[in-house]
Amino acid sequence: ARLPVRTLSVGNLQAAGSGKTPFVAALAREALKRGKRPVILTRGYGGGWAATGGVIRPGQKDLRTQDCGDEVKLLHMLVPDVWIGVGADRIGAFSAVLAAGATPDLAILDDGFQHFRLVRDVDLVLLTSMSRSDCLYRESDSALKRASLAIWTKGRREGVAGSFPRVEVELRPPASPSASLKVWLVSGVGNPDHLENSVRQVGYTVDRHIRFKDHAQYLRAYLDELGAAARKQGARLLTTGKDWVKWEELGFRDADWIEPEIHWVAGRDVWDRIVWGS
Repeated sequence: ARLPVRTLSVGNLQAAGSGKTPFVAALAREALKRGKRPVILTRGYGGGWAATGGVIRPGQKDLRTQDCGDEVKLLHMLVPDVWIGVGADRIGAFSAVLAAGATPDLAILDDGFQHFRLVRDVDLVLLTSMSRSDCLYRESDSALKRASLAIWTKGRREGVAGSFPRVEVELRPPASPSASLKVWLVSGVGNPDHLENSVRQVGYTVDRHIRFKDHAQYLRAYLDELGAAARKQGARLLTTGKDWVKWEELGFRDADWIEPEIHWVAGRDVWDRIVWGS
């Protein structure tokens, strides 16, 4: 099926850890700056809406991760002015957004490279240098023949052959507000090693890194105990945006959170030509 608006897909080959969520948010913000009316269509992994469907309106406040999923709530926090259609049925999600009153002229398909029910105008595929022994891969490298543009987000730009267009960015969190700030990093993400390295590179002193599985759920009592233990050691808790949206729902706010920002390394002109036709 083809949607009645231009459709951009952001996807990957590996199952997690490529920086897809911050990249979708950055793409939506760029669309807004260009005067577009984007809608994000996303499955909502881990939330009830993945099966039933749901709509997030701009500025909506009453979201629960158990409904929409942690990554979707993070997307809404990062781009609060964008409509989001949630559900495994992306066509149904788009129809639901229209029925709710949205008038989009652009669809951004989150995690859409393997979603074959929808025709895409542009397929953006995020790549990292993680090998198949490091993480789960959904497809072989030969699948990149379907890509409109390959985007290196983490690690060295090497290892995948082919004549497809490619660009390179760096995902980097904002710098530490203080050179003397000692933190206990707490994360439930797909690539914790890259997270810790990037946090250290921007000036944080990581005294401990407490790692949970991707999409981890937390208990308020545990966070209270962890926060108290960190304070005794002169440290502050630091977590990711995907974890923070769940902590905040529990009423725990005695921590800081970070999200990576996109910095262009090479190929911005290629990006503009393929994505925006400029």
